Amino acid sequence: MNLYSALKLAEKAREEASKRGEKLAISVFDASSTLLAFLNMDIEETECVEYAQRKAVTALRTDSDTKELSYLVKKPDGILVSLRYDASICLMGGGKLVRINGVTEGALGVSGAAEAVDAEIADAAVSAFLKELAEA
Repeated sequence: MNLYSALKLAEKAREEASKRGEKLAISVFDASSTLLAFLNMDIEETECVEYAQRKAVTALRTDSDTKELSYLVKKPDGILVSLRYDASICLMGGGKLVRINGVTEGALGVSGAAEAVDAEIADAAVSAFLKELAEA
């Protein structure tokens, strides 16, 4: 993932959020967990800015989309519920891996809507990004 790709992916997430009437914090990291792009769609909640970044990094660290792990921190009975607001990870939906030809190239993190909506937007953005990449 390079800066150009990261910006394109962030824009796909912004477009999807706008279609749904949502304002999000959007982050894109490369496979080595380096932040390449960040967009703030007028999100005032600072925790959403942090969560967007943590979701992407968590996806990279766990090699899994965070929506696949969110059941672990669901209130009140998730077995890791105490980690729901941990300062170093975020197991809530909205972190999505970007894999090209089976290789993890980076991750997208979005935050600001309901958790399920964050996950849907991340899925749609990565799908649109990969489709455009395949057509190029």
